[in-house]
Amino acid sequence: MSWLQGDTMILRRNDLAAALLAVFILLAAAPASASAGSLRLSNEDIDAVLQDGDDGSQPQLPDLPGTQMAPRRWWPLALSAVLPGLGEVTTGHMRGLPMIAIDGAIWYGVYSKQQDGNDKEAEFEAFALEHWSEDEWEIALANGDLEPFFEEFGVGTSKDDVPLYVPREVDEREWFENAGKWDQFAWGWREYWEDGYQPEPGFPEDWFFADNPTMTPLRNEYILMRESSNDDFETRDTLLSAALLLRAFSVLQMIYLEGFVGRRYEAAGEVKLSMSEPTGGWSASSSATGSGMVAWRMSW
Repeated sequence: MSWLQGDTMILRRNDLAAALLAVFILLAAAPASASAGSLRLSNEDIDAVLQDGDDGSQPQLPDLPGTQMAPRRWWPLALSAVLPGLGEVTTGHMRGLPMIAIDGAIWYGVYSKQQDGNDKEAEFEAFALEHWSEDEWEIALANGDLEPFFEEFGVGTSKDDVPLYVPREVDEREWFENAGKWDQFAWGWREYWEDGYQPEPGFPEDWFFADNPTMTPLRNEYILMRESSNDDFETRDTLLSAALLLRAFSVLQMIYLEGFVGRRYEAAGEVKLSMSEPTGGWSASSSATGSGMVAWRMSW
């Protein structure tokens, strides 16, 4: 049994549960009042609720007058698009603080990987300029001294006859890429034109890589340097994608919190259901206690 404030009255447990459930459904479905107030429900209203609860149907209560839905605001969405979590924090939702911290860490990673990639790029470009010679490569193509190693790539031709060749002044990035990536440009590496870099006792029988005569230690090192730089740039791009996804999540969350999906209420509050004197009618009172999504406490 449950005792209600006011006149002493004993209700069946299922009747009381039905009444409380009806009030809860009404308050959850209707906008919360922005200020404290009270509503009086007639005996006929309560009788209808109890009857609905007894026969298993969904309890219904009349609409609460004097309530209003909070206006939907666009500016928190814009803030969250600029800085994830900022829209949440400025509207009182501290759940945005971790997102601000995560976004800061992401941008620190983006900056670090960008710098690392640039530094390594400068290193491998300097390495190529020191150990790869376009002039020596062109000489090798023209005189065919390196047979049989580059026979299939065009002995007796000029560099203009190599389809992959791009002058440095036309596309510097591709020029540096070609020097290490394609076998057709292997003959420009120092091992092919400087005796001190060639293996002993002779060439080409005792070359560096038996399974790949176009590979040399300098070329292999250059390839690894380029891969390390590219890895840093790829990590940077991945972090940028994460930053975009975090912004999308924050904006979607603000769309929900601001009521663009569903409803947003002016205030959370407390509701009390009690008997009134002398008529014996029921009354439901509500008081605003905060802002944000509606959250009602019920007592009797």
